[in-house]
Amino acid sequence: MSFRKILASLTIAAGAALLSPSHASAAPYTWNVLGGGTQAWNNAANWDPNTGTPSTTADTANLQGALASSLSLDLADGVAAAGTTTVGAIWFGGSSGAVTTDITGTSALVLNNATANASVISGGVAGSVNRISAPLILGKSTDVSG
Repeated sequence: MSFRKILASLTIAAGAALLSPSHASAAPYTWNVLGGGTQAWNNAANWDPNTGTPSTTADTANLQGALASSLSLDLADGVAAAGTTTVGAIWFGGSSGAVTTDITGTSALVLNNATANASVISGGVAGSVNRISAPLILGKSTDVSG
């Protein structure tokens, strides 16, 4: 087999792995570790429901809880084989006090919605900071509001 054919096969396989969901059904996931600190995105116990983590184009990551202190949410811990985490929407804010919510890590966050525009909603009380400092890849269309 030629080098081009091998490269094309690997590219197709990598693309399929990137697009395939890591769990069976899409869901809204709500962050449930309200104490803040440095936490792992890919720990199902940190989300409600705790049956998985936001990782498909139809999933919503809701970070609008009443955080007691700043939250650093690390994508690097246990990411998919493709080295990315994909979600259709992220909602920041809603905290009872001014805190920083930061999605961090060396793995990329992909915002891409399968059926509509991907969205980022930034809210919270005055003085709150909502940030994505991990590498960010935007899908076809992304709405940002806040």
